[in-house]
Amino acid sequence: MQVIFLQAASGGGFFSDPLNMVLISATMFVLYFFMLRPNQRKAKEGKEFFENLAKGDKVITAGGIHGKVLKINESTIEIEISNNNPMTVEKNFISTELSMALKKASTEEKK
Repeated sequence: MQVIFLQAASGGGFFSDPLNMVLISATMFVLYFFMLRPNQRKAKEGKEFFENLAKGDKVITAGGIHGKVLKINESTIEIEISNNNPMTVEKNFISTELSMALKKASTEEKK
């Protein structure tokens, strides 16, 4: 007959080892600076874009339609897609990246 003795692990568990705490802290640091912070910055830039949107700005919808802003309401924007052909779209469907690039190109062209 064999007798097996199991020895209980000494210490308070996973968090008792200082190396484990350093690894957890490093993981949280990486998650914050490489994943969460860029998303917060992008959301802030998008919010600023919609606040600074004005009549006459050129925009591109998420569907790829180019137009010029005619009227801005609370949740919708009326854009002119061709000669006197207005179209109403939700603010959320304006592509901020493409519109900002289009605005940047037009300002460089004026210089």
